Amino acid sequence: MGVFYATCLGVALCFVYCWWADAKIDLELYLLGYDANGMTVEERVRKVPAARRDYAEDLRAANMGIGWPLKAILSSFLVVPYALVAFAITRGLRRITQSASR
Repeated sequence: MGVFYATCLGVALCFVYCWWADAKIDLELYLLGYDANGMTVEERVRKVPAARRDYAEDLRAANMGIGWPLKAILSSFLVVPYALVAFAITRGLRRITQSASR
């Protein structure tokens, strides 16, 4: 059951991390005053302070690409084997130490 719980926890953490990375960018753009519904760059950065306009456009570009659910699913493919290997190593070490103490 330990490997099941470790895998579930790892996948859940992947989803939370990927969601937060996406939500953080949206929150930061909102706090800057960025208008995502603007048609041109000038409309989108109208309320953003002049010193932060390049930063806001960089954030918008960073948010493009595949969405957070697909990122989380792809990163889960790395977490599941890690949990299995970590579980196998700890189980093997436990058996070795138990057999050595007998």
